[in-house]
Amino acid sequence: MHFKNRLFDRDTLLLFHYDVNFLFVLSLYARDNASQKAEWKHTMRNRFRKEIQEWLQTDFKFYAITPRENTDGEQFIKDNFQSLLGKIYTPFETQDGQQYYSLALDKGYPQENEFVLDLIESGFYCKECKLGQNPQDVLPKVVHNTVASASQQLLTIHHVQRYPNQHFLVGCYRSDEHLAWIMGKNDKGTNLYNIRLKKRGTEERDGALSSADLAKMDVKFVILYKLGEEGKNEYKVFHVHHHATMDAERMQRAWYPNPRGNYFCYVFDEEVQLSTNIDVAKIIAHSQESGNHLEGMPIFLSGEELMKFKVVK
Repeated sequence: MHFKNRLFDRDTLLLFHYDVNFLFVLSLYARDNASQKAEWKHTMRNRFRKEIQEWLQTDFKFYAITPRENTDGEQFIKDNFQSLLGKIYTPFETQDGQQYYSLALDKGYPQENEFVLDLIESGFYCKECKLGQNPQDVLPKVVHNTVASASQQLLTIHHVQRYPNQHFLVGCYRSDEHLAWIMGKNDKGTNLYNIRLKKRGTEERDGALSSADLAKMDVKFVILYKLGEEGKNEYKVFHVHHHATMDAERMQRAWYPNPRGNYFCYVFDEEVQLSTNIDVAKIIAHSQESGNHLEGMPIFLSGEELMKFKVVK
């Protein structure tokens, strides 16, 4: 075994041992009976195939997967090559334009397999499928939305599972004008999101936080929803490039309306797409249940915590 949990890796070798009666094989070929030789080959091949399948299904779980409506299957696999290497194979033919793949996961690696399944299910329909079973029996018929796929490919895809210990900020914008300012309608044309800082020596108020606390968060992504419309579960996601502190005067020069005090600003390098759909309304409801949530207050979650609020399709 060269690599663990990589059944389909080109370096994976399956070794079986059989004891064969040499005199029987010799007599079979000495008689030169074509029908007997063909029957023996057929019997042995079926036996080998059955026994190998039984052994594999003892140690591995097999799944059939097919891309979701807005997923380019080949591109998804290329984008996640290192995570899926040796785990996906294409033994099935494409049927009516629908691609089918086989996914094999070693039962001895449950934690790794959970990550792989979360990753796969963000872009594929995935069902258990025994060796020899037709994937069409377990998977739905999919009609691909080519227009939506083309638009999504314009955004870089990031997988939440890759950032279990890093922070995501779930914040809001109050109006379309506020969103326009975030998206670059400011003096520098920079994409950024601001959080008001609390004054030194005062209690936290109106969602204001301290600069030291925010800097420790090391936020990698900001998820923005429109205040009052979180139930629609529509949001934008941005990758954070760096952060900076701006006082009221600087914010005013940046065309921010009615700045109050100092602000901690996350500066973005691009808008991105998360592979996992997040339920923003549930995140806010959960924060409210804690008793410390104010309307529009920023919510900080690790990638591991964020995955608890994924939308299950």
